[in-house]
Amino acid sequence: MRFSYSFLIILFAPFSNPQRLRRHPASIQRRLPPVTETFQGPNAPIKLSPDARNFKTRLQDAAKQSPLAGHYIVTYWGCGTGCRDTWIVDAKTGKASSLPFTIVSFPGDDPKAEALQYQVDSKLLIIRGHLNEAEKGGTYYYKWENDKLVPIQSNTN
Repeated sequence: MRFSYSFLIILFAPFSNPQRLRRHPASIQRRLPPVTETFQGPNAPIKLSPDARNFKTRLQDAAKQSPLAGHYIVTYWGCGTGCRDTWIVDAKTGKASSLPFTIVSFPGDDPKAEALQYQVDSKLLIIRGHLNEAEKGGTYYYKWENDKLVPIQSNTN
């Protein structure tokens, strides 16, 4: 029975919703300027780059999710067992950007830890897992700025 529960956690973890942060780590939060404006208008139509065309339906569905940093929408889908291909869509412009890595959760990782954490009034994106299936995993802190992830800090296992 124990194997079945572990298997279910591993199987369904990639499909859970990202957890909104209740509170950022204080040392990181002080480094980020606050988001002063939250986008309230209708989302712009998705602008499909050649890379994004393969994911048109997924990206269009993303417009229904909560934003990051005022007007960015974080979305992901599975790319294998425990793997997430993550994109960020600008609700104002419709531009879709893929993260430059996949996020993987391996057996033995904390099943209660969410792979992605963010909130609407912050530029902080916290990623927990193994980037591009690296042997060592960890917690990675990034800020989303000018359509790019800027690394702030990481704690690897």
